[in-house]
Formats: sequence, structure tokens, C-alpha cells
Amino acid sequence: MPEAHEDAAQIAYVSRVFIPFCPETGRVLRGMYRGMGIRQAEEMEVHHLLKTYHHVRVGTVTLRPWWRWWQSTPHAVLTPSNYLEVLL
Repeated sequence: MPEAHEDAAQIAYVSRVFIPFCPETGRVLRGMYRGMGIRQAEEMEVHHLLKTYHHVRVGTVTLRPWWRWWQSTPHAVLTPSNYLEVLL
């Protein structure tokens, strides 16, 4: 059983979606949702992911992408999974 859980975790890790956005305006900076508000982009992407997966966890991280390395840029991170996470 641990192997199945590890495989599921690896698939979720590979299937993560990162959406970079401007913290001042709340607008998406790159990708197919460019110019859209971050909340609307998250909702649309979650809808797409839920067609394949049972659960989607949404979070935020700060990264320095290659096209904007001089400035830390927040990204919405959507992590799909077929298993419900239980945090203890």
C-alpha cells in the first residue's frame, strides 16, 4: 500500500499548476489566464482539474521565475489528487 500512496503523491506533484500573479493588482502575469483576476483563474483551473481528479488543494508560494528573476513573484499553486489529505 505505501507504493500506491507514493505513486499518487508523485502524480500529484507532477500535475501541479502554478499561476503567477501581481500582488498589487491581483492579475495573472503569464499563461492562458494572463490579465484575468487570480481568483477567476483559480476557479477555472480547479474546474478543469476536477474533471480528472477528485480533490484540488489551492495554496500560494513566492518564487523568482526566470522571466522576472529580479523580483519575487507570488504564484497560486493548485495540487490535484485522487486522495483526500488528512492533516494531523
